[in-house]
Amino acid sequence: MEEFDVAILGGGITGLTAAQECAKKGLKTIIIEKNSDLGGLLYSIKSGKSYIEAYYHHFFTNDIFLIDKLKELKLDKKIDWVYASTAFLFDSGIYELSAPQHILFFKPLTIEEKIQFIFLMLKVKLTKNIEELDNIKAKDWIIKNSSKSLYKKMFEPLLKSKFGKKAEEISAAWFVERINLRGERNLKGEKLGYIKGGFKILIDALEKDVKKLNVQIILNASIEKIEKKDIFEIFVNGNIIKTKSIISTIPLHVLKKYCLFDQYFIKKIDKIEYQGSLCILVSLKKKLTKYYWTNIVKKSEIGAIIEHTNFQPKELYDGHLVYIAQYPDNDSPIWQKSEEEIWRIYFSELKRLFPHINDKDVKWYKVFKGFNAGVLYKKGFKKNLLAYDTPLKGLFIGGLFNMYPERSTNLGIKIGKELAEKTYQYLNNKKLSI
Repeated sequence: MEEFDVAILGGGITGLTAAQECAKKGLKTIIIEKNSDLGGLLYSIKSGKSYIEAYYHHFFTNDIFLIDKLKELKLDKKIDWVYASTAFLFDSGIYELSAPQHILFFKPLTIEEKIQFIFLMLKVKLTKNIEELDNIKAKDWIIKNSSKSLYKKMFEPLLKSKFGKKAEEISAAWFVERINLRGERNLKGEKLGYIKGGFKILIDALEKDVKKLNVQIILNASIEKIEKKDIFEIFVNGNIIKTKSIISTIPLHVLKKYCLFDQYFIKKIDKIEYQGSLCILVSLKKKLTKYYWTNIVKKSEIGAIIEHTNFQPKELYDGHLVYIAQYPDNDSPIWQKSEEEIWRIYFSELKRLFPHINDKDVKWYKVFKGFNAGVLYKKGFKKNLLAYDTPLKGLFIGGLFNMYPERSTNLGIKIGKELAEKTYQYLNNKKLSI
């Protein structure tokens, strides 16, 4: 029976990066993916001449691991840097806040609140030790460094749209890092990156590269259990895959169903709270707004509107592409509803927010449910962060639960590289000890 040096669970960006790095180190590698396509949260569909991600994506000028990976795969000429526009929808209207000067004309805030906002952003930029904010709630930190009125007007609605009922539990570390993650911003706005043709180009290039490196790939994989003997045995699709080590990039609450972990480690796993992401991608016959990103501050079922064709040329796609984004709680009844029911609820809300849109303007739509798309970065999250090691020697884990205090494709690549190096060192040390 064929035996592998490493089996990688999950074919998203972290799993693919880990597979590529392991194979480059000479390790016999296999990827086991439950879906019919690789990519994970970078899964894409065809639209016009291009591909579009199921969940909105862009990157920043300081995302060095992603940019280096694109260079390595000779895709750097596909990078498109764009000054993206941002707006906020209040009851009184929609207001742009893309660049620093826009705060001067930002009508929803009083002069005093504008000054507080400027000083708050300066405080964020000057905060170097993010970790010391981990035990402080974002709400408390924002109010302390600005005012309750600014928090209520601007930041409470944004936190609630992102984290729902858990909004008041989110850490200040997440809030500060979320803003600091932003790359280059000047009077033109914020400079964001995109891959011309879609992130699928990156996934396809990685898939092609790992296949060249003789990495085996199993799609539509259904894992039954994982046993640790002298080596690991993975029971999948009625077969047994034998491997000396495992890199798991799948959600921990799924992994624990397959492995016999001790109760102490299971308790650590259970402390990581996942959060869903609901994205409805709709193609319209006309523009919704003139902005790339619109935060919905007024009371609404919708958290944000991301108008992709205000970021990339409309000519590449089939229509004006808009993401309707929301982050429902895991116990929300929305997850049990059909695609059509979800569409009716959210498109009805979209029409309420933007009355110039009607049913005849819709070309097509797709509903994407990411039940474990993120984690809740609650106060004290850092102490619950998990290392790459597990109680089962040779089984390493990587994913959202290693990322602090924010998640990104860039960090996914970084973690994939580090997991490959850790696995390589483990296998080498094992050889030396025999």
